[in-house]
Amino acid sequence: MAPVAAPGSLGYTEEKAQTYLGETFWKSVPPKKQHASALWESDEEQEDAGPSIELVSFNHAALGVQDVDSMTKFYTKVLGMKRLARPPFPFSGAWLEGGGMILHLIDDDPTIPRKKDARDWKEMYDVDHPEPWYIRRGAHKAFAVASLEQAELRLKHFNIEFHKFLVPGTNASQIFLYDPEGNGIELGEHYDEIAASLKGKSARL
Repeated sequence: MAPVAAPGSLGYTEEKAQTYLGETFWKSVPPKKQHASALWESDEEQEDAGPSIELVSFNHAALGVQDVDSMTKFYTKVLGMKRLARPPFPFSGAWLEGGGMILHLIDDDPTIPRKKDARDWKEMYDVDHPEPWYIRRGAHKAFAVASLEQAELRLKHFNIEFHKFLVPGTNASQIFLYDPEGNGIELGEHYDEIAASLKGKSARL
């Protein structure tokens, strides 16, 4: 199907397409192709007269993984997440739920062009053994737990390395660790205490 201009589309063209697995999807292409980051790379003030997006809730986080089975075992056996029913997508994966959070594990698509070693998390660090605290100031998922002490015992049961930090100005602690494919995880308790300690204080970088 050839691209067509959609009514009221601000110059966008829309095109019906299919993946190599036979899934139908629609491409919406702006008149000038650019990554979203380009909007903030210019010094020019961006005009903001368009419609707004009203966010209702945070629905789920998704991870592209190399081994769905081992990752599912980690999140269910170690962290205690429950496996959910999943639509019959033409690729493997797992939907998990725990603590009010939904996590989608999705089998990496081998046909997508990637730079060499881009999926090897150890290549991010110039050391043989990446330390769990590295992800404290990087990308990670945070889970609130009922008992950090119990969480520590569970991690020790599975011989998983983790690092523990105190949150300044509170009695709260945070634990940092890696899942089997090197994604950062934070476990913590007393997040409400952290929020309370910051109430009324101005935001700062």
